[in-house]
Order: sequence, then C-alpha cells, then structure tokens
Amino acid sequence: MVRLHKKFVTFKTYLISTGQATESDFRTYNSLEVSPENREEAKETHKEAIFAIGEDIAQKISDGELSEEGRIRERMKELRAEV
Repeated sequence: MVRLHKKFVTFKTYLISTGQATESDFRTYNSLEVSPENREEAKETHKEAIFAIGEDIAQKISDGELSEEGRIRERMKELRAEV
C-alpha cells in the first residue's frame, strides 16, 4: 500500500515539475496531511490517501469533463468514501 502511495506522489511531483499541475490542484490529497514516508500511519490512512491523490490526478487530467478520466475521478471519489 505504501509503495503505491509513493508512486502516486512521484506522479504528482512530475505533474507539478513539468508545469502540468500546481500544488493547489492537489487540495484533496494535501488536506489529509499524510506522506508515504510515514510508515506508522494505518493502512486505511494510506488507502484513503491513494484514492484522494488519484481523484486529484484524474480531475486535473480530465479538466472537469465527463471523459473517461472524468469517470475515473468519480470512481476514485466513490472508493475513497467507502474507506
């Protein structure tokens, strides 16, 4: 779980470093204040973080359209609500 969380954060960093996103595009994820480096966090916390960052990434990619990415973002939001 932590490894997947770390991969998503790496992708987030890439999007920001290439100018395709800004830190404010990741409000949902950032509000959780959890890092993949903090292995002491509960598995459920990392799981919620993965869905939150996935939701933020999908939102940025879709630019709000109900495209394939938009549907992925909505599904991530649903999964996060189940955590």
